[in-house]
Amino acid sequence: MAVALLAFAWLLGIAAAAFTGGDSAAILATGSLAVLVSFIVRPARSTLIVAPAAVAMVALAFMHYNATIPAPDHGVAYMNEQGIVRLRGVIDDVPRDLPRSRLYEVEVISEMETGAWRPVSGRILVRTAVHSRLAYDDLIEIEGELDTPESTGGFDYAGYLLRQGVTSIAYYPKITHQGSGDRDGLKSALIDVRTEIQQALADTLPEPHASLAAGVLIGSEGVPVELRNDMAATGTSHLVAVSGQNIAMLGALVIAAFSWLIGRRPASVLALMSLTGYAVLAGSDASVVRAFVMGVLYVVATMTGRQHAAPIALVYAAAAMTAMDPQVVHSVSFQLSFAATLGLITLAPLLATHLKLAADRLPAPEALSRPAAEMLAVTLAAIAFTLPISAMNFGTISVVAPLANLFVVPAFVAVALTAGITAITVLAVPETADVVVWAAWIPVAYMLAAIRVFASLPLVAVNVDNFTIAHAVVSYTAIASFTWRLSRRSTEVPTRVPPTLRLRKVAAAGGLTATIAVAVALASMTLSHGDEPRVSVTVLDIGQGDAILIEDRAGHRVLVDGGPRGDDLALALGRHLPFYDRRIDVVVVTHPQADHLTGLLEVIDSYDVSSVVAGPIDDKTDLTMEWEAAVAAAGINVSPPRNEQVIAMDGAQLRVIYASRDASNLNDQSVVLRLVAGESSFLLTGDLGEKGERELLSTGAVIASDVLKVGHHGSRFSSSSKFLARVDPAVNLISVGSNNPYGHPASELLKRIEETLVFRTDEDGDITISTDGARLWVQTQR
Repeated sequence: MAVALLAFAWLLGIAAAAFTGGDSAAILATGSLAVLVSFIVRPARSTLIVAPAAVAMVALAFMHYNATIPAPDHGVAYMNEQGIVRLRGVIDDVPRDLPRSRLYEVEVISEMETGAWRPVSGRILVRTAVHSRLAYDDLIEIEGELDTPESTGGFDYAGYLLRQGVTSIAYYPKITHQGSGDRDGLKSALIDVRTEIQQALADTLPEPHASLAAGVLIGSEGVPVELRNDMAATGTSHLVAVSGQNIAMLGALVIAAFSWLIGRRPASVLALMSLTGYAVLAGSDASVVRAFVMGVLYVVATMTGRQHAAPIALVYAAAAMTAMDPQVVHSVSFQLSFAATLGLITLAPLLATHLKLAADRLPAPEALSRPAAEMLAVTLAAIAFTLPISAMNFGTISVVAPLANLFVVPAFVAVALTAGITAITVLAVPETADVVVWAAWIPVAYMLAAIRVFASLPLVAVNVDNFTIAHAVVSYTAIASFTWRLSRRSTEVPTRVPPTLRLRKVAAAGGLTATIAVAVALASMTLSHGDEPRVSVTVLDIGQGDAILIEDRAGHRVLVDGGPRGDDLALALGRHLPFYDRRIDVVVVTHPQADHLTGLLEVIDSYDVSSVVAGPIDDKTDLTMEWEAAVAAAGINVSPPRNEQVIAMDGAQLRVIYASRDASNLNDQSVVLRLVAGESSFLLTGDLGEKGERELLSTGAVIASDVLKVGHHGSRFSSSSKFLARVDPAVNLISVGSNNPYGHPASELLKRIEETLVFRTDEDGDITISTDGARLWVQTQR
């Protein structure tokens, strides 16, 4: 016990140094607390010896922390704000995607100085365009300026980066790929496996289902922003985060889900296997290894029935980790893993006992009520112990988290299991994708639906921006008091059914549930295929860009442009295409600009594209070269657009009416398409400007149409009065991003079309216009 008290005193000293700004007065307060705790835990004379040692341990930890605070001027920081520099470095981690850019962490190895390369060390963050396809272990040359990271909005971003050794940021530098850096072979192999799994799921499932499944299975950070916000609001973010909370809960959930079925010890073994697999797939970096150790402590304590000793082992583990790296206390992952594991060890068993007693009084089948009670106990304990940390770091508290987790968490293990089986099967036998997709889609669709339902409730989250360390101390005092009081009322729950009988019951119930789920899904698809319109045109809400999906009644699909981001396009297509049919017959590129072309890289990777209509590209850019390489690698036939070229559709005709390459700018080279279905017609003009419109008018082509996709996102230089008079549309569609920096759609343009029906993606979301050849139906979807 004396050693445990000293380890606890060490943790108090580290925490005091980290969260009081290094204030030396905190030593006295923390030392006094260590003495008080020592006498409470061990009220004996020998504590008179332990107490001074505990105070000394606090002081030692305090000094150790202060000695390891990273200096902001180390490495390449001296180059910040010094103009253009040339560096060589190796990408040292997987890229992180932001809404409009991509981030790479680079280990710098040399700099160009007076015409020669000289060795230098340091870590920098490089921000690039979103279409950049660099990868871990790429050796790159960077030419640009280095800036010092800045902290904004109350978040110490500069300090956060500094603790990871990052001292500088390069914004959109010129990057030249130099080859491979020959870094850690194991890490590279694990990243390759993760990438293949993510791609297999992306090739099989729609979005956001694929991202959610990857997040559950391997802790992928690629969950779309809207879904990430919904998960934060419902307190379910931990299910896809590469965090200690997620790893600790994974072990607890596996035990809770399977212990009633196969027994606690076999379930604990299964949990250890799950933790090991997850830790490997999640990257096995320092934060994951720390969380893995804490998760294993919980599982081993459960397996051996020594939960009373587990808190002491947890204190030893945390003390050892902070001794090796005191700055780890600032890691939210470390904080969450420690708190979640402590909650699972101390509070979860107590809650489970009382919840099982309550469940036994319900008329529900024991095969459902007891596992549900145990999973709810795990969820509530983890939420309670991590809530103050989440409030401090993220400024919100989810009001519905306990209830939302009760419905969402049971799907966690099912999603991880089916996603893993699906990914492995698709990688091994790609032809089975159409069959195995059902196994993965059903549980992840349920999880997604449950999250969205709870996120749609009013007052789902409370803002607590002013939640401080003092509030956290008070919160944990209350949680500790509640846990202690509950422990005084603990009661054993009798076992009622032999495991073999449980297995038969659960297997039967599971088979029945799966049969019903598949039947409902098949019935819903069958009922949805009634009399369909001749053709539909959907302007997809993909931000500041264009992406238009055309479908006929026979199922032919044409995608015109792809918007500025692949993940936004994947989400939009996921809203409209069946998850089991990943086919696009024709892709048309109106012109090779980023806001029309970038998203198509994702389509080439994840969809079965039969052919592409795109003009030759004269001015090569990084984006266009990536596009051409992706199309060539996929073996897709590419043909240039030709005036009067017809793309065959059932019950409709899609014709190229303008494909000029004589214009001086790319916008006026936009391919213009006219779709005719019976008496209804649509005109799609890309980014055609006023000059291009005059050229189109001079050709004498028929452009009169019922529906106009307004040119260039509603720019004042497009859709001129003369052009509009010739088209004479009844409906105008504007594809435009919210709060875009260009002021689109322009007030002048809106005035020119004010007498017509106007729909815009920034306000209406996806805009679908369907026709039977005589009438038009408009449907919007956000």
